[in-house]
Amino acid sequence: MSQLRALRFPILLLVTYAWLFAWFPGLRSPNELSRLFQARAIATDHVLAIDLQMGRHGSVGDVALKDGRHYAAKAPGVSLLGAPIFATVAHLRGGEPLVSERAGVFFLRLFLCVPAGVLAAVLLRRILARIVDPDLAIAGSTVFALGTLMWPYSTQLVGHGPTAAALVASWYALDRRRDAPEAMWPMLAGFAAGCAVLLEYTSALALPALAGYGFATATRPARAAALAAAGAALPLTVLALFHVAAFGNPLVTPYSHLASPLYAEWHGRGFMGLEAPGFRLLAVSFLDPARGLFIYAPFLALGLPGLAWLWRSDRATAGLCAGALALYGLFTSGFSLPAWGWSIGPRHLTPLCAFLVPPAMAMAANLRARGLGFLPAGLAAYSILVMALVCAVCPYFPEDLTNPVAQLVAPLARDGYHVADLLGMATGVRSYWTLLPWAMSVALLALPALAALAGGSGARGRALQVSLTVLLAIVMIGGLASLGGSDRFEGTRTFIRSQYEFAARTTVPGVFAPP
Repeated sequence: MSQLRALRFPILLLVTYAWLFAWFPGLRSPNELSRLFQARAIATDHVLAIDLQMGRHGSVGDVALKDGRHYAAKAPGVSLLGAPIFATVAHLRGGEPLVSERAGVFFLRLFLCVPAGVLAAVLLRRILARIVDPDLAIAGSTVFALGTLMWPYSTQLVGHGPTAAALVASWYALDRRRDAPEAMWPMLAGFAAGCAVLLEYTSALALPALAGYGFATATRPARAAALAAAGAALPLTVLALFHVAAFGNPLVTPYSHLASPLYAEWHGRGFMGLEAPGFRLLAVSFLDPARGLFIYAPFLALGLPGLAWLWRSDRATAGLCAGALALYGLFTSGFSLPAWGWSIGPRHLTPLCAFLVPPAMAMAANLRARGLGFLPAGLAAYSILVMALVCAVCPYFPEDLTNPVAQLVAPLARDGYHVADLLGMATGVRSYWTLLPWAMSVALLALPALAALAGGSGARGRALQVSLTVLLAIVMIGGLASLGGSDRFEGTRTFIRSQYEFAARTTVPGVFAPP
């Protein structure tokens, strides 16, 4: 029975993540298709260049051009890990030409990105168990999985969710090393950290903070550092070899050879798209109604004052979280806005969400002890509701919107639009009823987490906290609708509606639709 209870969280989260399948073929999603094309090229053409794939399946954005050959303009980790998955799917289907883009994206998401997101939440839960009581540890990992950018970016074929999982795995290994200093946990931590860089270049931002945490908690720092370096060597060697094979230099990335003149101009500003840090970009990254992290996941904002509370009980973890916040904050304060592209919030800050959860939970525990549990619970309820709505309706946000949830997602939901789901794809039925199993899994995860955050003593105390939680969430959702200025985006909504209609006309029920 205890084993079943332990499996309840990952199973429900796996169902929640895997149930929805947002895919609009007319958008030609460059972030996803460039990775898919490179995985296909490796699996079936046995080359890194995607020119043969582009010849067979059409052009794609987000590519680099070197010596007349095209490559995905991304860190290669997702493509390298996706290649054997695609090869298996192609073998079962009867050959690479018979696997549509839709099927390729579906299965790479399902067997690569979704499990990575689930793993990140499970490992973060174990990290939190050192900081707060078990119920709050589950609540924190639930809010991380459902109420932050981890949800959409663990269910799209991008690197941000898997990268966050690799960084959390490195952190978890270092955390375990505190209990077993003679084991090989530092090597595993180094390997996971190296994999994070292989998956997404910007994950290097978290490595100094993780290294500092490892040094602060090590009983034999020199030995731990040597083991970590040995663990990181394999994935970093793979990355260097990829750079040499594609671009002729282990230190040259695809961003030095972008094929699009517009993308090249954006990323050519300053250092690889980074300019001098400025307060405006920092504010946009965290507070802007269109892109701000704390607009989508205000629960994480508790991590800012929570650092002080966490410092009192666990200075090493507080230092790690503060270091990650400082490094990612410095990065995003100089990252050119046009280079963000279509995104839900600041996608490059997805790994930061994990490092904000422990101090946020330390603050939540303090508020709950003071009878103010409805504050973190209300923030968490809002975060989960917003992310659920986004993932169910439209997890692709055009750049021109000033408040995507109010200006795009809510109107589409009122009109009856939602993304495809497993039951709908299996039966060929397009209905909100096919979302019912997904909604139940979300509720089974979220409601106990919100109850744990709200707390309250006695039946009346718990009822009061729950009532205030619901009230706060409603007020915040109403406040969100008022942000972003005047609505002048009917043209954008019309365009996105056309993408739903195009997908419905061109999609045969079932994920193995013909190309």
